[in-house]
Amino acid sequence: MEYAKFTPLPKTDEEIIEEQAKHTTRQNNIQKFVDDNNLIKVYPNPISNQFTVEINGDNNSYGFEILNSMGQVVSSGKITEKITINSSDLSQGIYFVKIKLGNNFVTKKFIKTKTI
Repeated sequence: MEYAKFTPLPKTDEEIIEEQAKHTTRQNNIQKFVDDNNLIKVYPNPISNQFTVEINGDNNSYGFEILNSMGQVVSSGKITEKITINSSDLSQGIYFVKIKLGNNFVTKKFIKTKTI
């Protein structure tokens, strides 16, 4: 006996938009929780030659990226609790540290001033 193959129907635009909205809401809630509880710190801010990224209360290893204001990755690495990053090669401007927490990301903005 041969069985018919089941092919799922493609998702409608409304279903896709609803999934994206749920993901965005979840992402915003995680970012708010991290910000409200000061779980991730970037200091000093503004920075000049180096800065520190610290994840409070967690000794797991997480991937991070440093993004310029155009969204381009200018550096990346791993962080466990705390890392000091040399920023003397960065130009002046606005940057973001993007940390991957499981299936989500948390970002922190910092400003790079003139290298001393």
